[in-house]
Amino acid sequence: MGDLWEELQSVANAAPTSYASAPGERGTIRAKADFNVGEDVAALRKAIEGLGTTEKTLIEILTQRSSSQKLAISKAYQDTTKRILVNDLKGDTHGEFEKVLVALARPPEVNDAKWMIKAMKGVGTDDNVVIEILSSRTNKQIRDLSAAMAEQTKKTLTQSIKHEVSGHYGKAILKLAEASRDENPSVNPNQAKEDAMALYKAGEKRLGTDESKFIEILCKRSFPQLRQTILEYKNISGKTLQKSIEKEMSGHLEQLLVAIVKCAVSTPAYFAEKLYKSMKGAGTDEKTLTRVMVSRGEIDMLDIRAEFKKLYQRSLYKEINSTASGARASLTPIMTMGSHCTKTKLGCQTGGLGNNKPPHRTYGESREPELYQLNGRGLPGPPQHEEEERCPNPIASRNTPSAILCFRTFGFVCGILRGDQCASETAALTLSFYVFASSAIGVDKDALSYASLGPSRTQVPGASARNMLNKRVEMRDRLEF
Repeated sequence: MGDLWEELQSVANAAPTSYASAPGERGTIRAKADFNVGEDVAALRKAIEGLGTTEKTLIEILTQRSSSQKLAISKAYQDTTKRILVNDLKGDTHGEFEKVLVALARPPEVNDAKWMIKAMKGVGTDDNVVIEILSSRTNKQIRDLSAAMAEQTKKTLTQSIKHEVSGHYGKAILKLAEASRDENPSVNPNQAKEDAMALYKAGEKRLGTDESKFIEILCKRSFPQLRQTILEYKNISGKTLQKSIEKEMSGHLEQLLVAIVKCAVSTPAYFAEKLYKSMKGAGTDEKTLTRVMVSRGEIDMLDIRAEFKKLYQRSLYKEINSTASGARASLTPIMTMGSHCTKTKLGCQTGGLGNNKPPHRTYGESREPELYQLNGRGLPGPPQHEEEERCPNPIASRNTPSAILCFRTFGFVCGILRGDQCASETAALTLSFYVFASSAIGVDKDALSYASLGPSRTQVPGASARNMLNKRVEMRDRLEF
């Protein structure tokens, strides 16, 4: 694993980070376009109050609404029923399925607060949880977490944690709890060189280690700035910063500073590793699995999924699904792949793409939505449905990829000659779908359908050509994992 992180650090300057991603940008849990809080409350009441619990409805609503939408649902539910939604979920579900649903129903800051409170409860502290949360959250997320803790315990995050930690590790944790990290996205190359040299002199170049210098730089600099510092450090010392920290330090301080370095290099890769370790070996660390899936579902699960594939050459969906069972297994496809085209009893959702749905398979085989290797990327397998139907798309069933490409290209060329910018971008988009379709074994018809459907099949009434193009770009991004 160290070699993989060294490889990531070698390209740290260009490595994406979702540290500052807004909810919904790179997540699989997204806001519902035609959200109606009244309809959702009524559906939840019917699912919970009826004879037996309709798990399908609970899953659909809690995995396909944004945090702000679920907050509105919870408030309206309480106003209507005089009951708290989370309490009703606890009463009607059980086991790990209950824990996931309850966490999905809560605001992110409340989840973080509860996880932190539980980590500090009783004798000893679960430092793994404390380190994960404080090394990966933004200043705003930490401030919101602190406010949520104060509401529950009458103590802020700093007040609660200062009695749980000590030494250099305690100093670093308290600095992070202050939520004062620089979040300026711009990078100062000269500052990066100075910081890299300061870290080298504080560790590798001297007898003993000046831990305070590592804490000062790693807990205060922005992640983009730290990525540049990591590159400069490798140039100066010949080693990665992570390896130097692992050599110079030990215990929880080492664990914390390494976590910060990993998040600075790539926050999605950090969480991909957390997920892998939670499922590695005998048994599954359900607490970590749930915490990561829920906390990152609305932020960067698409990127985590891609990094998992890159690091371990495995499908995150298949790895998690192999450890899940019962009702919990119904949550796996949506939380890892989004609400579109997943093998679940909920059917195929297209994530706001209007009528642009992939065709049903024309043959009766049942397959998992596995990943096919494609130049370091993958393409999801065919969407599955509860009942197989015949393919309604004549293009996908009777034309060849080459014929479709020629036909579509002719139309795009005409649009480009008219100066239609959307036509130019759509031509490039169709070509990318064509490449996927021609290169990925067994999924050509499904991928090609996104490129070949005509305007009447992809246009949503009232939507502009630009909006529809953006939707198709979104689908392309979701296929590229």
